Amino acid sequence: MGLFDLFSRKKKQAELVRNLETTRDLVMMGLYERLVAKNSALHGKDVACHLAAAVANEVFARKPNELGAQFVQNNRRLIDDQLGELAKDKNACRVITLALRSLAIIPSLKGEDNGPVLLEQMDHIERLQQIGIVERGGDVPELSVLNSLAKEFYNTRPNR
Repeated sequence: MGLFDLFSRKKKQAELVRNLETTRDLVMMGLYERLVAKNSALHGKDVACHLAAAVANEVFARKPNELGAQFVQNNRRLIDDQLGELAKDKNACRVITLALRSLAIIPSLKGEDNGPVLLEQMDHIERLQQIGIVERGGDVPELSVLNSLAKEFYNTRPNR
């Protein structure tokens, strides 16, 4: 493999990571908007926004900012209840499952596929499977299929 081939391969990997992260962001925002719309009347808009962010972050294993971490600490039961409710939304679960399956390759593409990273990923997926959000088994979708589903999920979010 020549230097040009290596550069070309790295460039393609970086592009794939960007595409997968963009897809993740579309699904996260679609999920966030759905949860805000669902919870605003019950909890008020401010709490609904914090709750939606906490649930979306938890589903996609994203670390919250300082304010978000404080919300999570003070509202763990409410977040867990929302995760359980999310498991009843089969369309959202399907899109989330396919996104998470695809995202699982990012550490490898970035050269971060060491033991602790893989174990952390596996533990996270197992927890979401136990809740009923991530479906067991199945294949990783083609990127074009995943992008299409993510865009549809984002574009069909409720208006606030």
